[in-house]
Amino acid sequence: MSKRHRPHGKPVFDTNIYSAYREKIEAEDLAQTLFPLVVYYELSATKISQRRKQKLDQFRQLHDRNKTLLTPTKDDWIAAASIVWQLHQRRRKDLPDSATFLQNDALICQMAHIWLQKNLGQNCFIVTENISHFRLIADCLNESAKKSGRKLKVISGDDYFGD
Repeated sequence: MSKRHRPHGKPVFDTNIYSAYREKIEAEDLAQTLFPLVVYYELSATKISQRRKQKLDQFRQLHDRNKTLLTPTKDDWIAAASIVWQLHQRRRKDLPDSATFLQNDALICQMAHIWLQKNLGQNCFIVTENISHFRLIADCLNESAKKSGRKLKVISGDDYFGD
């Protein structure tokens, strides 16, 4: 998928995209993103330089001002827990029996899903290297949103950045 064939809308980069595609991410990409606070946490709560931390804080503040910072609410936490519970109820053998295993992925999908439902006429999609887990989560969310017909899409970094 070339850049010309990307899904229409705002990308939501998973944490792994910022490291795997650091050299390919352009200012234009960053300006268009929705930025989950969960991703901010994962990027900043690591061994990064003071300079990188300051840039990340500036990026977070910019998204906060632009109303594109996705911040989980109490309802997002509850919905994310419900999604992970549903996946475990389906007896997915590839999922570890851990409460935190899919926690951040579920929160990212939940916040993107809510943004998608609230912003009619606009679109967003998840970009990740962890396609299988994000698609499982998105499928659960999309089942519950059949009435609106607005489905959360998940694509790989290779598909987004296409060579």
